[in-house]
Amino acid sequence: NFSALRDRGPFDFPPMETPDIRCVKALGQKRVGGYGIIWGDETSKDLYDEWFTPATKEMTVVFDSIKKLPYLYNHAMDGSLKTSVMGVIDTLEEDEIGLWYEAQLDMSNKYREAFLDLTRKNRIGSSSGTLPGARDVAKSGEILRWPIVEISATPTPADLRHISDRPIQIVKTL
Repeated sequence: NFSALRDRGPFDFPPMETPDIRCVKALGQKRVGGYGIIWGDETSKDLYDEWFTPATKEMTVVFDSIKKLPYLYNHAMDGSLKTSVMGVIDTLEEDEIGLWYEAQLDMSNKYREAFLDLTRKNRIGSSSGTLPGARDVAKSGEILRWPIVEISATPTPADLRHISDRPIQIVKTL
């Protein structure tokens, strides 16, 4: 039961051994879910030396207004897939681990089956996007304001806690 895994606390898992519930997961009915944001602190900075906390302001303001967000692949920066809209995020909830989302996949997206295959292999993480002018980060790296305008499925999230299978290319870049 996936909800039982999701309801476990963030410290119930060894940090590198079992972060697979933090990967994007197939939920059935052509739906996926995952953590768009995982709470952190100075000891769990992402590749940009930044982290989110429950105090980060305005994260859900866009979603709260229109009740949906686009679910993209790799922030529309993939050279082959370009701006591939994988689906629509229709659930966004904060819990003790971070900001959980669920998305209905676009049934006509030609990459859907390949994407679902990557989710089964725990190779897809999540990343949230904001507007450049809305982003506010303290000198310490704490993200103070981040109104989410999209969440992306990505094989290379900035926060490596979003994936469990760390390809050697990622490890080498560190």
